[in-house]
Amino acid sequence: MARFANHSCDPNCEVQRWEVAGETCCAFFALKNITKDSEITISYGKISDGNKAKDREKCFCHARNCQGFI
Repeated sequence: MARFANHSCDPNCEVQRWEVAGETCCAFFALKNITKDSEITISYGKISDGNKAKDREKCFCHARNCQGFI
């Protein structure tokens, strides 16, 4: 299912992980109302995670709070 979610610096969903009987489970949870035909978006991470600028991908999400890189 994750292949259908794109990155946004202002995502409408978050991914939560937990373990059940030793198996890792993931689920998407809405952070705001998502209208029909809207794209499902999640944040792929923050630029403060230690990656060097040359190793990061440019972000094209066009959110008001866009960090410029994924």
